[in-house]
Amino acid sequence: MELEDILEFHLAGLEAISAKFELLCLIGCMNLIEFIGGLHNGKLGLRGEERLRFKEGVRFLGGIYSDSQILGETRMWELRCAITHQYIPSVCDFEVLKVGNVHCVGPDKKPKEVLTNIKDRNRFLLEIKLDKLVSDLKEASLRLIKKLKEDKAIRDIADKQFNKLPWIITPKRLELMFIELEKDFKEEYQLM
Repeated sequence: MELEDILEFHLAGLEAISAKFELLCLIGCMNLIEFIGGLHNGKLGLRGEERLRFKEGVRFLGGIYSDSQILGETRMWELRCAITHQYIPSVCDFEVLKVGNVHCVGPDKKPKEVLTNIKDRNRFLLEIKLDKLVSDLKEASLRLIKKLKEDKAIRDIADKQFNKLPWIITPKRLELMFIELEKDFKEEYQLM
């Protein structure tokens, strides 16, 4: 399976669920960040290397995600761990975390009080705009694909890691496989 197919498949899924299933979309985004990082640094699928894969993915994603003044890798990692392992995003050091239309408030806070008394939005409210995150992941995926096409050494590392993973056969790929099988069959039995 081509790397482009798998990235396109995952991104299409994230776009489809981002409007209705914010937390599920956020999990997918966090996992795709780690996947991109693992392909880039060659640590995809290696146990104990989650943080390095994720850190590389955040670095590759860039922008507000890697800028520690705004969000940063440490907050992104905390968010990834909380949403992945407990399906409830951590609010980090903010009063409120907003993911799409979902607001998350720390366990020691009274949600109504916090939501009505936010004075400094930049300090107390961390907002993850899922449509922007999915769009930025799409751009990062395209940059990664371009880099893999241009740099054979990085492509070889990525292919080695990618080929260790189970196959996901997307509908597009399945259709191409059937076309190839039909062509091979016709050639083998000289039906052309």
